[in-house]
Amino acid sequence: MAKAKEKPAELPTLDVKLKTADLLKAVNTIMLAVERRTTIPILNYVAIEPAADGIQLRSNDLDMEVVTRVHGEVDGIGALALPARRLRDILRVVSHIPDLTIRMDDSGRAHLTAGNITAVLFSLPADELPRSNTTAAPAFTALIGEGALDWLISGVWHAVSNEETRYYLNGVAIEVDEDKVLAIATDGHRLATRSISLSAPVGKHAVFIVPRAAVAAVRTLAKGRQVEMSLLGRGHARFAFGETVFSTKLIDGTYPDWRRVVPKLAANTVDIEIADIRRAEALMRVRGDVARPCRVAPDGDGVTLSANDPGEGEVSLVLPTTIAGTVPSFGVNPKYLADSANALAGTGATSIRLHVENAGDPIIAMPVGRDVAGEMHLLMPMRV
Repeated sequence: MAKAKEKPAELPTLDVKLKTADLLKAVNTIMLAVERRTTIPILNYVAIEPAADGIQLRSNDLDMEVVTRVHGEVDGIGALALPARRLRDILRVVSHIPDLTIRMDDSGRAHLTAGNITAVLFSLPADELPRSNTTAAPAFTALIGEGALDWLISGVWHAVSNEETRYYLNGVAIEVDEDKVLAIATDGHRLATRSISLSAPVGKHAVFIVPRAAVAAVRTLAKGRQVEMSLLGRGHARFAFGETVFSTKLIDGTYPDWRRVVPKLAANTVDIEIADIRRAEALMRVRGDVARPCRVAPDGDGVTLSANDPGEGEVSLVLPTTIAGTVPSFGVNPKYLADSANALAGTGATSIRLHVENAGDPIIAMPVGRDVAGEMHLLMPMRV
């Protein structure tokens, strides 16, 4: 006698009621760690799991992980993973409807209902989405005030390298020393540093390198928010923003001893307004984003900035400046100079001071009228 087919085990169910705006905001947040191009389908998904007073959303691209929560009414213990971009697209369409429900049936399908709109999505098991290995006890945890981490990173972000040959430069180095946090970035042609103070010393000294993609995600999350930054062993860092926690792998490498290339501040200086530097860079930009070397030459009570393109001609402008000492003529990349000026504008300065010893020496840019500890921008000279 043939055996009767066994009925497949029913999956735990989940039924939640949420505010549409809250869920859409959370999904936009977890998109920071949803892989765009991958041969592993689960990395395109977001895990939805029951949590106290709501649900927990989690995404992971094998390098970064974002976990956040949405408050709502929850019934059941089921968990599922839904295609993140498809879920976001649906939520955008129903964003005008205040409330929605997500019901997971015993076959694992998710029924999303908002008003008169219903969508049924096929799911994957939530436990198939990888989890970051962040169980190690923190080496330290630093509490950073509202908006301070974003301000710290914005001062050095432009100098991060995107060349793979020196992979350890493809991120921002974070140096923690007692009650100070210093951010450093360099691509070999320029270097930028910026510092903030902590309200409470961490009692540790540590240097770690946060990858470029993770730095961009942290900047997005950190705007106007307080952050708890933790170093988990040597391999991971965690940034907690209230109910949103971002974890990332760190670059496994030693950051160069950048202090060795920073010269003493030269007595020869020239002050230039940031607005003038922006105009000069726009004038000297040719063929899209390409900028020719800019020659900076003292000219009476000001300086002349000029650039020559063999195929399109020459442009120059004379700027009124304040000069101290004997400033030599020197060459600089106008885009790099404008990037530094824009970063220094974040200190509240309207002018920058260029310290130049000789034409072949590194140029150091500092804000005028702002005593900002740890703020420094170094530009390597160019032949013109």
